[in-house]
Amino acid sequence: MEEEGTDSRKQARLAIIELANMTSVPMALTAVVRLNVADAIWNSGANIPISAAQILPRILPAGDAENLQRLLRILTSYGVFQEHMNAGERKYSLTDVGKTLVTDEQGLSYGAYVLQHHQVRFFKKFFSD
Repeated sequence: MEEEGTDSRKQARLAIIELANMTSVPMALTAVVRLNVADAIWNSGANIPISAAQILPRILPAGDAENLQRLLRILTSYGVFQEHMNAGERKYSLTDVGKTLVTDEQGLSYGAYVLQHHQVRFFKKFFSD
């Protein structure tokens, strides 16, 4: 086995951690779709970076901004959102990928596709004994 400090060993550990956490990405994506986060950020086409605390009143007033920020940061690392630092505050806007989740004039978005493929019953089947 390679030495603990080698770059390839570090990369291997990071790779296995990423693989082990792969369910967190579809779950985070499902959560932001259900909460209509993309629509809250899009705000009639403005796509102006806003913080999790600014998004929350638009989607779930009694929610926790810190938890929402965790979801946003996970999906930022996968190119759904773009993070902006403004006076020490993290703000988020939509990337081209994130814009596919915005509801169009006909009331449609790719959010429905996400929800279809990540239904709770599929996860329950997958994780049941």
